Amino acid sequence: MCRCKWGEKVKLIFTDLDGTLLDHDTYSFDEAKEALCLLKKNDIPVIINSSKTKAEILGIRKALGIDQSPFIVENGGGIYFPGHFPFDDLKEIDGFYRCKIGKSYEKILAFFEKVKERYDMVGFHQMSIAEIAKQTNLSVKQAQQAKERDFSEPFTLGRPDLLKELASEARAENMHVTKGGRFYHLVSNKQDKGVALLATKSIYEAMLNEKVETIALGDGENDYSMLFNCDHPVVVPTSGGEYHNTTIAGHIKAGYPGPKGWNRVVKELIYA
Repeated sequence: MCRCKWGEKVKLIFTDLDGTLLDHDTYSFDEAKEALCLLKKNDIPVIINSSKTKAEILGIRKALGIDQSPFIVENGGGIYFPGHFPFDDLKEIDGFYRCKIGKSYEKILAFFEKVKERYDMVGFHQMSIAEIAKQTNLSVKQAQQAKERDFSEPFTLGRPDLLKELASEARAENMHVTKGGRFYHLVSNKQDKGVALLATKSIYEAMLNEKVETIALGDGENDYSMLFNCDHPVVVPTSGGEYHNTTIAGHIKAGYPGPKGWNRVVKELIYA
């Protein structure tokens, strides 16, 4: 673990994917390769914290060269630690140790089915793979992976004027609605990216028996809790140049959308 540059504590980097580390339209991370190599050289873990599923993230983390790091799926629903982590109190699934935060997908869908007609909601489970691919610019294989869900349901909302009413009804069922870059997401009430960040940080501190320092990067409204709960929040602008989450104290603006901004600000922080 790197202890150089910004302070002497062990560093952890948490990052959103779409529109942050990955380009919003092409899903490329080419412009962030320099910073990713720097982080790998300094042994600083890059922990994906995304609305994407486990199936989606497995391939992405391998392409990014960070397949030895933990990752967080479906807006904080679950944290997966690689098998080389020394755990015996977490459930082992497919070579990973999983820390479960969210409700099961079955419980999420039970509520969804109860309210979908009233709010004109269309969820991923109702969409064909071709429809998901068209709406997300994903390949057919990637769209299939996006449907393999465990803790959340992305959906379109035909009645956005009733969003507050939907959110209130969800809260009564211990769930909540969050907004991502392309879709709304129905998740468990105590499930978000910030809760997962703090849980991951706590696990690292218990494992290392010392405090760690966190940086988080995100562009969407659903990144607020992650940015709010880290030590160094980095707000990445959307592809349209809009900044969300600027009410967070001490935030840093990335300057550019997507991987270009990610690359610039990470290099500045590491070399600061």
